[in-house]
Amino acid sequence: MEMTKASLLIVGILATGVVTAPASAGVPLPEALPSKASGKTLVLKAFGLPADAKAKVTVQGPGSYQVTKRFTGSLTLRNLRPGTYKLKARPVTVSTGKARVSVRSVRSVTVKKQRGATAAFTYVTPDSR
Repeated sequence: MEMTKASLLIVGILATGVVTAPASAGVPLPEALPSKASGKTLVLKAFGLPADAKAKVTVQGPGSYQVTKRFTGSLTLRNLRPGTYKLKARPVTVSTGKARVSVRSVRSVTVKKQRGATAAFTYVTPDSR
C-alpha cells in the first residue's frame, strides 16, 4: 500500500487526548480538542472533507440504539445510555469522487454516566491521495 501524507495522519479515539498531525499533512485540524466529553454524551468529529461535504457516521449502542448522522465539523449526541457504542464512518461523495476514512473506519467507544466519549474520523478525498 502506498503511504501518502494523509494516510500518515494520526487519528483515534479521543477519550482523554488530543489529535495531532504532521504540519505537512494538509488536513485542517482545530487548535485544541476537549480532553473529555461530559457525561452521557458522544462527540463525533470529522476532518479532511471539503466545506460542502458532510461526514456520515452510523452509531450502534445499548439496547436497540442505532442512528446514522450526517454532519460537518462535529456533532454531539446527548442523553445516551451508558455503555459501549460501535461507530462506523461511511464513505461520502465529494466533487472529486468518494471520500473514505483514512484509518479505522469502525471502532468502539464507551460512554459513561460521569464521562462521555469523543471520536474523530479523518477522511481522505480522491484528490488528496
